[in-house]
Amino acid sequence: MKYNIPNSRKGGCLFKLVKLFLLVAVVLGVALYFARGIVADYALKTLTSGTGIEAGISSVSVNVREQKVQVSDFFISNPPNFEKCNALAFKTVLIDADITAADALSKKLVVVDEVRIEGLSMNLEVKTEKGISGLITSPKSNLTEIKSIFEKKFGLDGGKKNQTQTAQAAKSDSGEWKFIIRKIVFAQGTIDGSLNNRKLKITMPSFELTNLGVSQGGETVGELISDITNQLAVIGTAALLQDAVKGGIEAGGDGANDALKGAGKAVENTLKNLFK
Repeated sequence: MKYNIPNSRKGGCLFKLVKLFLLVAVVLGVALYFARGIVADYALKTLTSGTGIEAGISSVSVNVREQKVQVSDFFISNPPNFEKCNALAFKTVLIDADITAADALSKKLVVVDEVRIEGLSMNLEVKTEKGISGLITSPKSNLTEIKSIFEKKFGLDGGKKNQTQTAQAAKSDSGEWKFIIRKIVFAQGTIDGSLNNRKLKITMPSFELTNLGVSQGGETVGELISDITNQLAVIGTAALLQDAVKGGIEAGGDGANDALKGAGKAVENTLKNLFK
């Protein structure tokens, strides 16, 4: 006995299988991109090559079905001319992506719902010759130096370029993967810091960075590094200032204690916004 299967049904099943295959392929490819192209140890060494900065991890695990990547023991070292130690270190990083075939294939865009970071350890060296006002408006630190180094490496430093360089940068940018990160959660961590060479050690409350790359339709790897290090520098500096205000230390020359007292309310408001 023969059974006739309607062509539309066969075609529908085949189409679903093709879509499923494409989605699995995209998810696997992007997961491997995360694991091997961005955060894997050898790729990090390539990323930091020529910067004087080192970075690495101990292991990566990928769950393709759930679109999750876990990274263990990430670190990035201080730039040259700063103390030889890690600027940032995370015990674990859990990336929860939301990848669609349409975004990945047509836009080279990866959307990450949440990145959760446990065991944040920050070494922050903040210096200024402008007193407390300089620390609030334009803090200079090892993290801002890392930001500047990577901006220069990726051509994001605002330097003048000729037409050929601009065209090459545009061409390169058009082929780069871009990322949107809806939320980065930093669980409680610590800062071993110095404020104009005065040592401080503080415990950080949990805090979040949100909507990275959303308004731009995605950020490249270089843009993400610049964005995240900049925000961490601001948050870390504000936390050190809060501790300095409470302790009444001198930070920036004569009359700094009066300046610290006057800046206390501004720092308190800043931190309330950062850690709300």
